Amino acid sequence: DKMFIAIDDASNGQVTRIIEALFSFNTDCMIVDKDPLINRLVLPQLDLSTLLNLAQNVRCFSTNATCTSLTAQDLCTLRQAMLEDNCKLKTFCALIDEATRNSFIEKC
Repeated sequence: DKMFIAIDDASNGQVTRIIEALFSFNTDCMIVDKDPLINRLVLPQLDLSTLLNLAQNVRCFSTNATCTSLTAQDLCTLRQAMLEDNCKLKTFCALIDEATRNSFIEKC
């Protein structure tokens, strides 16, 4: 099973509700992609609680959107969750800002 979702604007409430619903689906691979006509997609809806829910339902997650709500500590928590036997998520790929990335490297 593979789900591929293209989003052109994640700022409206409708997209937030759709994303919350999609992240509760059970699938092997989920790809959230930006529309190729836009330069940058920001996905603030992807926070720690959403990620932990996703981790129970999806084996592989990838997005080329920037996840502005994720902190280095969130990524460390996700990494620890992924090491647990009961966690389905094995692959996680997302864009994060440079400061968060550097902090994650230092902390984890």
